[in-house]
Amino acid sequence: MVNGTPRILGTLLALDLLKPTMSVFAAISGVLSFEPTRRFNLGRIGKYELVRRLGGGGMGEVFEARHARLGKRVAIKRLRDCFVWNKEMSQRFLREGVVACQVGHPNIVNVHDVGVHEGTPYLVMELLEGESLDARVRREGRRLSIAEIVDVVLPVADALAAAHDCGVIHRDVKPANIILAGSEARPLVKVVDFGISRLVGGTDLTRINHVVGTPCYMAPEIRTGESRGDPLTDQFALGVTLYEAIAGEPPRRVGTSEEPISLRALRPGVAPELEQVILRAMHADRQRRFPDLRALREALLPFATPSVAPPPPATTGARPSRRRSRIPHALILVLLSTVVGILAMLSWQIWTEPLEMSAPTVASPLPPDDPPEPVSEPIRASRVVWDLP
Repeated sequence: MVNGTPRILGTLLALDLLKPTMSVFAAISGVLSFEPTRRFNLGRIGKYELVRRLGGGGMGEVFEARHARLGKRVAIKRLRDCFVWNKEMSQRFLREGVVACQVGHPNIVNVHDVGVHEGTPYLVMELLEGESLDARVRREGRRLSIAEIVDVVLPVADALAAAHDCGVIHRDVKPANIILAGSEARPLVKVVDFGISRLVGGTDLTRINHVVGTPCYMAPEIRTGESRGDPLTDQFALGVTLYEAIAGEPPRRVGTSEEPISLRALRPGVAPELEQVILRAMHADRQRRFPDLRALREALLPFATPSVAPPPPATTGARPSRRRSRIPHALILVLLSTVVGILAMLSWQIWTEPLEMSAPTVASPLPPDDPPEPVSEPIRASRVVWDLP
């Protein structure tokens, strides 16, 4: 019965006879101890040889694999057996690869290829060696400084803003979907799992009466059905993620109040200004949140590590230096132009001023006793007339 359970559950889901949430299916998978299907039992998928199983989530399992010829190490994510028979789930799973390639941001996991192996969809992704933000917070606890947490959230905000620019809504932002790869001191932050993302203006592969995502990180308008996901709901989830990473636990609301327990009460030392930024991002009233994730990022910058805060844009920073470097050349050019102009004016005056000169003396045929009177009137050099006999 256990071996046939995945097919039965998939059939019931396809007929809409079961409407459990994603977390319930994940729990069922864990209870029944679903192992990798025999088609993926450390065998081969096309050009890739499976090396080991890395883990699994509500919809899929992830394996480390190696290209058979090139030897390149990759990660292969496959859809769980209980969802293979559901066409909607299969399409949504494959769309994750298309969405990741469409956005093309350095802080979003790279997807190299998508395919179907013996009826099971799979994605070929870059292999990220590290851990999730959720695992890092659980392992480090309060030893993880507030500045380090903000450093992680900043590139996530960048990645989600780029996705929103492409009309893609993640809809499942949480610490478990933020991967910290590389060194612990300077990790490379990657956002993963766009499997339940929504394309604005496109076909939504989730049914109208289905709520997708993780309840703890859902904005109130999603829980009530007023919204199916937009940039402001992703912002709410990121605000909850930041709150949880700093406090060590998700926000808990007091009674019927919409305001969560004070962050500074759970972790002394949090700046009041930072708490206000986080509370605004995860405000129950969507109209009181930040207009977009870039505005949230700007508000978080003062609380990040100084080395993480980006320098001023290169264009604005380079202009003053270029202007200063051109000043000496401009002065030299002005001086040369002035000197040349003065010399030109002097030359013009010399050539146009009248010249004083005496008329040449010419032998006269008159008698010696009646000599001609000398001419004393100045004559212009250009108008001298030589009176020759």
